[in-house]
Amino acid sequence: MDKEQLNKLVEDTLNSIEGIEQAEANPFLYAKINERANGRKASEKFSLGYGTKLFLAFAILVVINAFTLLIYSSNYSNTTVTTTETTSAKQDINSFINEYNLVDTNYNY
Repeated sequence: MDKEQLNKLVEDTLNSIEGIEQAEANPFLYAKINERANGRKASEKFSLGYGTKLFLAFAILVVINAFTLLIYSSNYSNTTVTTTETTSAKQDINSFINEYNLVDTNYNY
């Protein structure tokens, strides 16, 4: 592109902005914005804030955890482990160890 073409493009660009006018806002725009802002304030009075919602969620989690703890502790205190169950559990663990060759601790990489 030579210098003359470049100058012509620059002149065309500068001439194209001559017809631009400042944008005009709707005369009722301020009234609309003001009305919406006032409408939100009225509705916020009846809604729960973030702090209240967070507190309620935390309280629900605490209640669920307490309920679970009570159920778990009552089930744990009511169950008794017999020697046959203990022996069976030990046999299961030993068979698992033997199955996966976990007895030998020498690793050859």
